Amino acid sequence: MMKQVMMRYGITLLIGVAIGSWLAEPKRGDVVAPSHPAVARSGGSEAPAAVKTPQGALFLADFETDRDLEAWERRDVEASRVSEHATHGTFAAKVTFQEGQAPAFMLEDLFDRQPALRDWRGYATLRFDLYNVQSNQQRLILKIKDRDGRAYSEDLYVNGNSAEPVSIRLDDLQAYVNVGHIAQFNLFRWKPRGVGTFYLDAVRLEPAGRSTAAPVPAPVVAAAPRVASGGPWQIAWTSGTTKVLRDPAAFQGHTTNPVQLFLARQEYESAQLVLIGGAESAHVTVAVGPLTHTDGHTAWPSDTVEVRRVDYVRTRPPYYPVTHVGEWPDPLPLAGAVDVPANQVQPVWLTIYAPAALPAGRYEGTITLTDDHGRREQVALQVTVWDFTLPRTSHLKTAFDFYRSRLIQAYREFVPGGAAWEGRLDELQRRYLVEMLRYRLSPVWGADPARTSFAADVQNYLQEGLTVFGVGSRGGSNGNNWPKDPAGLAQVMTWYGQAASALRRQQLLDRSYIYTYDEPKPGNPHVAEVMAAIHQVDPGLKNLLVMHEAPDPAVYADWLKDADILCIRLAALSPELAQRYRSLGKELWMYVSSPSHPVPALVIDYPAIAARILPWMAWKYQATGLLYWCVNFWQGDPWQNPASFKEDQNGNGFLFYPTADGPVPSIRSAALRDGMEDYEYLYLLSQLVAQAKADGRHEPALVAEAERLTAIDPALLESARSYTKDADVLLAQRQAIAAMIVKFQPPSAAAPAPTTPGA
Repeated sequence: MMKQVMMRYGITLLIGVAIGSWLAEPKRGDVVAPSHPAVARSGGSEAPAAVKTPQGALFLADFETDRDLEAWERRDVEASRVSEHATHGTFAAKVTFQEGQAPAFMLEDLFDRQPALRDWRGYATLRFDLYNVQSNQQRLILKIKDRDGRAYSEDLYVNGNSAEPVSIRLDDLQAYVNVGHIAQFNLFRWKPRGVGTFYLDAVRLEPAGRSTAAPVPAPVVAAAPRVASGGPWQIAWTSGTTKVLRDPAAFQGHTTNPVQLFLARQEYESAQLVLIGGAESAHVTVAVGPLTHTDGHTAWPSDTVEVRRVDYVRTRPPYYPVTHVGEWPDPLPLAGAVDVPANQVQPVWLTIYAPAALPAGRYEGTITLTDDHGRREQVALQVTVWDFTLPRTSHLKTAFDFYRSRLIQAYREFVPGGAAWEGRLDELQRRYLVEMLRYRLSPVWGADPARTSFAADVQNYLQEGLTVFGVGSRGGSNGNNWPKDPAGLAQVMTWYGQAASALRRQQLLDRSYIYTYDEPKPGNPHVAEVMAAIHQVDPGLKNLLVMHEAPDPAVYADWLKDADILCIRLAALSPELAQRYRSLGKELWMYVSSPSHPVPALVIDYPAIAARILPWMAWKYQATGLLYWCVNFWQGDPWQNPASFKEDQNGNGFLFYPTADGPVPSIRSAALRDGMEDYEYLYLLSQLVAQAKADGRHEPALVAEAERLTAIDPALLESARSYTKDADVLLAQRQAIAAMIVKFQPPSAAAPAPTTPGA
């Protein structure tokens, strides 16, 4: 699988010249024309041509002449050429969007007049530069259409009085549109509240560059062949960071043995056996045999191996761009057998957990698959345990809300067999919360320290990996239900003062927070009043403030003074803002909610890496917490209709499926757990690097290489908007980090003695 490694934009690196309009004469040098490789995989009818790699940038607009500007169509927009905020050449476009339904500034006719500009094949990256002159963060929407009407859209958030270089990988773009025939490039605002002015410059396509710190090359993955007509079912495999659609022709994975897994102790890791249906459907039983260390003696505990069936749910057309509408893989029920449809794909989800006492090294075993006609196939399984151990409690705090009201409604109304839980709803809720913790997701909880069961519950949850928890039944989890009148607020604060005293006695105050307010408008005086009242009753209580808009730290410093934890929506966050919040003394968290493409979200119809990359982003932004609004917002049976929150958002608001036996995890929850464990790799390596710098026991070059790995290569993750969709790039980076940890960490000779079953 080809991987593109991008070069950061710099004026000295540009070797192309500007084509800003339909001018006949070139500007400041020769034009670099795009190459014409075979038609992009998203469609098109042009005949394939020889591949030619472009040598420089191709400019769609640089605004160096009036004709540059005249090429742009305008709807409720005023535009002029100015010298302010030019990033390339002398001029930029000053674009003022008026109030209206959707004021727009777009290129459309230009693509008809200049065929060379509409063919983006052969380029690696679309880039352009924006500057927002408003004092507050503003949103622009980018929409790119091809000649067949297929569209790609992206929300752009530009901080107040700030520049924003926008970068879009064409590898990502071509999944949605035919990059061989672009028909529209549109920047617009949707129902803006007022007039907004931006500066735009250097709209360009750039060829692939070279990163100075590329990840370790990943293994090449070959596409599994389409099953021949009349043939039997076949076996392939792929990682757990892949969503496998039903069509065999779309599957890419390994077709040879062994299935390979790599993990640390106290880590879960998954792979998928992919059964490709033959001419007839088949019922196949899957059994994982004993795993034995290459020392010939140590056996893997059999109760730490899970076999699950990958189930599919049918999505609805969403408002955000997706590569497929229809059946998507997501639920992961336990199952020792699967039905393989004829000429379709059916994955089996295999998860391995490495206990803390397990010796490092390689373990080998066999997976046996048997169908009802007596056909029996075996696949080799090879599991490598690295010689280090992850902590049970994550260093990245999590706050994933769980709605008890939705649980009760589901089990009374639509979960088959759900009525059996009537009268045992506390037990059912605990089962869900423990399952969340098994996936490294700490529930908000809203605990009552005075409740009889609190002491036992909190100790149980802490043993399962609880990072932090919310306190009380007021605030963001409950519709910001604080009293508006001072007397009522003071009465509520009496309870919070008592709760703080109880938590302090149990030495749990530092593990707790109050989900004080959810997504208020910046400057809302009631928010400041509530946060101040909480600190007045006990300064040790922590206010968690969740913000949809990123408040300017300078403008709102006084309003934010009682916010201890500031949780900003990822689409609105930037590294610069993150640093400014930390400089105010705030603990910074981040969250995702409704999709804001291309920022990752926890929806079903995004690639699995969108969930796994979130903890990596938290590491890059130095956010110490990750929040999600709900894991069980079921407004009906999610197995039948996964658009349970809104009809155009597939899976937003839930990560688990309800059954009579309790929760069933999803590919999204599994991928997110993998990302949480990746975060622990980064954390452990950073600690080892700090120790190595202090004691000087390692070569400076090795320390520098380790520091590079903890910085996260841009080819994997450049920003919240720009990250690889290639799981192999992430897995290769994880492999490199693990190898470095092993180099720095001494062998675990003092680790607990392993327990060998049967010894």
